[in-house]
Amino acid sequence: MLTVVPGYGNESELNEVLEYFSVPEEQKDYSVIAGYTPKETEGVCVYCKHCHPCPAGLDIALINKYYDLMMLGDNLAREHYLTLEKTAGDCRIPLFLRLWNQTTP
Repeated sequence: MLTVVPGYGNESELNEVLEYFSVPEEQKDYSVIAGYTPKETEGVCVYCKHCHPCPAGLDIALINKYYDLMMLGDNLAREHYLTLEKTAGDCRIPLFLRLWNQTTP
């Protein structure tokens, strides 16, 4: 399975991204790009901020970075996460929030 997170900076770019859902199935096959993904980054957030800006104002890359560090046992990362102006709890996307809550130590 391959997931691509499109980035957009304004409503026009968002509308362009959403056009994906109105094209024929054969135009939705982006499997060729899987061959270009470095193995060490598969399934890992690399904090590139391509998913920014978040409509809810979350710093997604930093939230993911603190999450990864917390999963490695870094308690200081947890403290830093708790001082963020907005956390995963402010996310407007219920699936993201449910997944975050299920896996956060």
